[in-house]
Amino acid sequence: MSNYVYIVLVPLLPLASFFLLGLFGRKYFKTSAGVIATGILLISTVLSFYIAYQYYFVDGKVDGVYRQIVALKYTWLEFYPGISIDMNIILDPISIMMIVVVSFISLMVHVFSLGYMKGEERFSTYYSFLSLFTFSMLGLVLSGNILQIYIFWELVGVSSYLLIGYYFEKPSAVAASLADRVTRPRMPCSTVIVPPARTPSLVGAWAAAWAEKGTGVSRRMRPCSNASKVMYRVIILVREAGYCSRSAFSL
Repeated sequence: MSNYVYIVLVPLLPLASFFLLGLFGRKYFKTSAGVIATGILLISTVLSFYIAYQYYFVDGKVDGVYRQIVALKYTWLEFYPGISIDMNIILDPISIMMIVVVSFISLMVHVFSLGYMKGEERFSTYYSFLSLFTFSMLGLVLSGNILQIYIFWELVGVSSYLLIGYYFEKPSAVAASLADRVTRPRMPCSTVIVPPARTPSLVGAWAAAWAEKGTGVSRRMRPCSNASKVMYRVIILVREAGYCSRSAFSL
C-alpha cells in the first residue's frame, strides 16, 4: 500500500508560495509573481490528482470499502498519557475529493488572475494572499480534529479579509472587508457539541478520559455515521464558500 505522507506537499506548496511572494515578491518577483504562484499550485494540483488516483483506483479500497488513512500524526501537546492535542492529516473519500476540487478551482482562479490583475502595482501581494487562501482551504478539508478545523477556518477568514480589502484605497473595499469580518460566522456551536467524527474532539477526549476512571471504558468516542460526516463537511464548506466568494473580483 502507498505511503501518503507526501500529501503534506499539497497544502505546504501554496504556503511556501505565500511566504516567498509575501517576503520577496515586490522586490524580486514583481512581474513574475503570477507565473511562480500558478506554477507552484499546478504542482500541488497534479499531486492532488495523483493522490486521488492512488486512493480511488489502486489501494484505497479494502474489502470493498474505502479505508480511512492517517497520513500524518504529530503530537503537539500531551497533557496525560492518551490525552493530547494532535495535528493530523486524515484521508477518506470526502477529503480526497475536496483537495482535488479546491486545488483545481484555485488553479483556475490563479490562471484567470494572470490577465485580470496584470499591471496592478501590488501584483505579487495579491498572489501571496491568494496562495494563503488556497493553503487555508486545503488545510480545512484535510483537518483531522476540531482544533485544526477551527485554526484553518479562521485562516480562511483572514485570507478572505485580505483579498476583499486588496484595493484598500477604495472606501468600498475597506467597507466590504470590515463587513466580512463583522458578519462572518464564527465556528457554530454544533461543531463543538457534535464535532466531526473522524477523530474525537479535544473536549470529547477529556470527557471520555474522565468517564473512563473506574469503568474501564475505551477512551475513543463512538464515530458517527458516514452520512453525518458528509453532511457536516458539506454544510461547513458551503457556508464558508458563500462568505469567501466576495473577493477582490467583486470590487
